[in-house]
Formats: sequence, C-alpha cells, structure tokens
Amino acid sequence: MTLVENAYPLLKKADQLLCMSVNPGFMGQPFIIEVLEKVRLAQAYRDKNHLQLDISVDGGVTDETIGPCVTAGANQVVVGSPIFRPRTPARRRGCSAPGRMRSGRGVMMDFIPD
Repeated sequence: MTLVENAYPLLKKADQLLCMSVNPGFMGQPFIIEVLEKVRLAQAYRDKNHLQLDISVDGGVTDETIGPCVTAGANQVVVGSPIFRPRTPARRRGCSAPGRMRSGRGVMMDFIPD
C-alpha cells in the first residue's frame, strides 16, 4: 500500500485524493480497515494546510463501513456492491452515516456537514 505521506507534495495542486479500500479488480471485496488511518492523516494534512481537497474512499463501502469512512475524514465515498448486488431488499433503501447525503453522479456520494 502507498503511504499517504508520499502524496503530500502533490495535494496542494490536487482537487481530490482517492483512497482505495480494496485491492482493485472485482466488486464485493472486503474493506481494508487500515485505509481509515490514511484518511485520518490526509484530513489532518488538508486541515493544517487549509486545502480545498475532497477525500474519497472507494471499495468495500457498505452500510457498516460508510460511517467510519466519514468519521475518519472522507467527504466522498463510492458505493458499488450494496447498490448493484444488495443482500436484502432493505439494502436498496440506502445506508446511514453522519451528515446529509447528496447524490452525485453514478454511485459517488458527497457528505455535507450540517
């Protein structure tokens, strides 16, 4: 896994940092919990340097992992399997997390603080 610190020199020119929380390739992979620490570090760097930077998490995001992603500092998440392959009809209704959700394009969701 790439250290988030390696991206620091580039973040002042970036609009978005995408943190992959699965090994890329296939839908339905388990969430890699260690990515939350990368998100926390990225949020701290963004805040310390007053950057306008979206922090996104992609992979393994479910109703169980979306809250920790947002709590760690992500303001965007990409959700795939829970929408396209729900385990139960209740999963089609969406997931809950702090803040209000605004639908983005496709399955990207931005979290807007209250």
